[in-house]
Amino acid sequence: MTTSYYADRMNLFHLMQLHPDWSQEHLAQAVGRSKSWVYKWQTRLETVSAGDDAALHQMAQGQSRARKHPPARVDPSIEALILSLRDEPPEGLRRTPGPKAILYYLPRQITLWESHLRLPTSTRTIYQILQRQQRIAHRSPRSPQPDLPRAAPLQCWQIDFKDVSTVVDDPQEPTGKKQHVAEAFNIIDEGTSILLLSRVRTDFTAETLLETLAEAIEGYGLHKPHHLGSRSALGGCASRKRFSLGFVALWKGAGH
Repeated sequence: MTTSYYADRMNLFHLMQLHPDWSQEHLAQAVGRSKSWVYKWQTRLETVSAGDDAALHQMAQGQSRARKHPPARVDPSIEALILSLRDEPPEGLRRTPGPKAILYYLPRQITLWESHLRLPTSTRTIYQILQRQQRIAHRSPRSPQPDLPRAAPLQCWQIDFKDVSTVVDDPQEPTGKKQHVAEAFNIIDEGTSILLLSRVRTDFTAETLLETLAEAIEGYGLHKPHHLGSRSALGGCASRKRFSLGFVALWKGAGH
């Protein structure tokens, strides 16, 4: 019961006491309800004596909408049929049927003598049966993953490429590329997420990449590379190998 319903019923009772000559339409306008609502509650409230606050309070609360009787249990033969559909998929179904599929196939498996039995009408009921009969395992709650320790500020880099998908090939000076026309080479400080360097080029190769990396080392000093992505700019295996050898030589020459 909501507070507004209770208040409207109490207001209707007091208006009935103050204005016994009012019509139902007049009462409906006063409480902001429909005539059918006034008719229903006027009939009920007329049984309450004036001054009987306990009876009025009980009546104004209304009746609970909660279920008064437990739902009917599924017949054991229907439950056994549900389990058989789960264990032996019907009609050539080449997968283990879930609750939704079982709900679809179940009425088609009912024989004449079983037609009077109550069938489940929701997948939730079938899911509960499958779980109770250990056809579906209970899901254990997921434990939160611990946060990875963040590096100290300005001590560790993340290096990666980003394909600039909004750039299209220039029809006046075409590069011949169908994708990866322009790429962005980014260096981000892992400890603070500060963007240290970003270069956008259409001619990234292993050599130009090493030149850009050397520029970053000269400008920001030597840091430990934590994540290094060498995606499209390095092309095939030979380019990646040349970059790897050049990267190691550059890092050793710079002091690592």
